[in-house]
Amino acid sequence: MSAYTDKTNVPDTIRQNQPIVENETIKRLRIGSVSAFLIISSGIYIMLLISALRWTNSPFLGLLLDPNLVVNASTPESWPARQLETPVNYPERLIEIDGQPVTEPADISDILSAHPVGTELSFKFVQPSNSRILPTKSQRERIVTLPLMEPSNAILWRQFGILYVIGLITLAIGIWTFWMRPDSEAAQTFAMYTAAAAIAIGGLFQMETTHDVARLWIVALSFAGSLNVQFAIVFPYRIR
Repeated sequence: MSAYTDKTNVPDTIRQNQPIVENETIKRLRIGSVSAFLIISSGIYIMLLISALRWTNSPFLGLLLDPNLVVNASTPESWPARQLETPVNYPERLIEIDGQPVTEPADISDILSAHPVGTELSFKFVQPSNSRILPTKSQRERIVTLPLMEPSNAILWRQFGILYVIGLITLAIGIWTFWMRPDSEAAQTFAMYTAAAAIAIGGLFQMETTHDVARLWIVALSFAGSLNVQFAIVFPYRIR
């Protein structure tokens, strides 16, 4: 009877140990995936800094524009475009520079890079005809003359530096949390959330100037929202 019992206990022991092997493998894969995510996110964050510094090498039109070339409402009041009798404002959209049509941010960079700081160029703006936002002036189209501005260090710090430092701190907190508890699901989710949120915060400047990370910024923002929900599910949890 005891021999029969011993034989039947062998497969039970194997079955009991099998999930432990699987859980250990899954744990290593999860830790590796989160580590890779943080490394890639850190590389992207460094790329944001390089992109911002490169932006200072060319003059700009003194306006913050969304990727669809619509004037961003956060343009500082002290810039020339906001000092006009009728300031350039949202929801006007830039369609021409010195008679040359522009349809994407790269067109603006190509035109402005050919002129030195201080050069006055004509900019044509159009009011939306199918927007819920009422026009800010009677004419639908208008042309204004604006001098090209120099991207000074003060502008770079106010528009980019402050947000970049906030995002950097957010990223550092996530990496530190994962470093302390790499096998915790809550720590893993939190680390990935902070990495995505850091890119969303640090990339706001590019969304208004260079527009070279627009798609990446949208993906990061989507990841941050999704991971925030996931984090709310796994944390807090009862301490074992």
